[in-house]
Amino acid sequence: MHCNNWIFDMDGTLTDSMTVVWEGAPDALLARYGRTPKSDLHKTLLTMGMADGAAYLIREYDLPLKMEDYNDVMWDVITKLYETVELKPGVRELLARLKAEGLTEEEQKEREVLRQEYLDAIMGNLRRELDNTYIVDEHGNKRKLQGKGFKS
Repeated sequence: MHCNNWIFDMDGTLTDSMTVVWEGAPDALLARYGRTPKSDLHKTLLTMGMADGAAYLIREYDLPLKMEDYNDVMWDVITKLYETVELKPGVRELLARLKAEGLTEEEQKEREVLRQEYLDAIMGNLRRELDNTYIVDEHGNKRKLQGKGFKS
């Protein structure tokens, strides 16, 4: 198979945004409003879900935001942070080689094995999620979600 383009799951493979984006987002949000984060901010936020974390930031740092505006503002903060994420060492060289030479036959075989393992894992995770998903009607009756088109 000949490919003109390549698609990667970049985060964690070609880049590592965990520190820059996901740990940096609360700090960047606070900096946007001239606030200084407390030393235990990240530890505190790790104990919360997204909505509780947003409410905490707005309340504790007196941010001029309403909950309904938070997601849009945080999305803008995260988008800007992603622009600063660097490629991992060796990635530029790998991309240049792939562009110039493509994959060797051995690499193509390895790619197919890894691709199948990845798809199996994704489908397994999806199946487990669907198997544990229930619908609750307006009367409080709970029934298992009935999937179509998925192999059990």
